[in-house]
Amino acid sequence: MHGNEQVGIMVFNKIQEHKIDFNGRLLGLLGNKSAVAINKRYVDYDLNRVWTTQKMGQLWEADRISKAEDGELKELKYYIDGFFDQAIGRKVLIDLHATSSGDGNFIVIPEDESNHPIVKALHHPIVIDLEKYIEGTLLDYYHNQGVVSFAFEGGLIGSPRALQLHEAGLWETLKVAGSYRQS
Repeated sequence: MHGNEQVGIMVFNKIQEHKIDFNGRLLGLLGNKSAVAINKRYVDYDLNRVWTTQKMGQLWEADRISKAEDGELKELKYYIDGFFDQAIGRKVLIDLHATSSGDGNFIVIPEDESNHPIVKALHHPIVIDLEKYIEGTLLDYYHNQGVVSFAFEGGLIGSPRALQLHEAGLWETLKVAGSYRQS
């Protein structure tokens, strides 16, 4: 979602390199491609602060795209909704993030998901109900639609440690969800 937080791209590149056979489906989406190209958080607005019913309604009613992120927001929603519409069984959304702090590895989740087996398996500190203070996050939007949704903060932007934490966290999530079995 944030153009300067590119660790998710590296994690999915590694997954593709390994050609892992999954039990289920895995979709990795890049948000804010324009911002990624210039290594900035965003161009016109923060793509992870506009996932509200009101903004989605306005975007679908609009005749044209006026901001750099508008088209990407529409595209992301289209792909995510289509993916979940076809999903059978457990639906999980992980929003991979990095922070400006070297010690910033934690999970952000709504309180009613804090005891979920996937969250517990990650063994990271948990920040509960941050969505009550930050409006319009991707995780809150899909959590309200019944999807297990959490943000995974992996540490310092661009650090090798953040890549390791994200990669390990994603593998553990897939394992607990029954989508990947270690051999």
